[in-house]
Amino acid sequence: GYLITPIYHHAPHSSPTTETAIVGDLRDKKVLTQIETINAHTLIHCAAVIPKQFEGTAAEEAAQANQIIDRDIIHFAQQKNICLIFMSSSSVYGLTNGPWDENSPVNPQGPYGREKIAAEQQILSHLKNNPVIFRLSAPYGTRQKYKTVLSIFIEKALRNEDLYYFGSGSRRQDFTAVDDIVRAAICAIQNPDSTGIFNIASGQPVSMKELAQL
Repeated sequence: GYLITPIYHHAPHSSPTTETAIVGDLRDKKVLTQIETINAHTLIHCAAVIPKQFEGTAAEEAAQANQIIDRDIIHFAQQKNICLIFMSSSSVYGLTNGPWDENSPVNPQGPYGREKIAAEQQILSHLKNNPVIFRLSAPYGTRQKYKTVLSIFIEKALRNEDLYYFGSGSRRQDFTAVDDIVRAAICAIQNPDSTGIFNIASGQPVSMKELAQL
């Protein structure tokens, strides 16, 4: 399968620094059975199938896979009564230009964004142990699996190749380093009274032309 998700937890009767890993597809019931043996305070749910396009058959299939994963993870958090930090997406705001705040109206484009909103609603209505939802804006970092405009530009620049953008290059995007997303998750864990929806972004959007020049 194309969804491989490591889940880390403290091994029984071990020091706090010891970790074991369960690696598998979260749509596999056998993997879910393994996960149910874990006792944890907080679950950070990052797993998702990312479609390459907003619409189309692949986007629908990705949304269906995410629906299954999110449903089971939310049920797991509910049964275990543990804190859930859910990684959503700024794509729920649609293609309109920001800036947005957490109270901005949502207008998701395509099945991926619509499924994210559905999962958010399930979390807020079913989980009582201060759930946290992060709406991430264009996350990037080392070892990322999917090609993005940022990684493509960097790779081409390192090879001294020309960089191409569409139209005038005025489309803007707010790229967010994975390190900052991790810091936000740590803040949420350290402040257990924090709950609800939080936009996670750099606050410094850049146009595609500016990105190419940079």
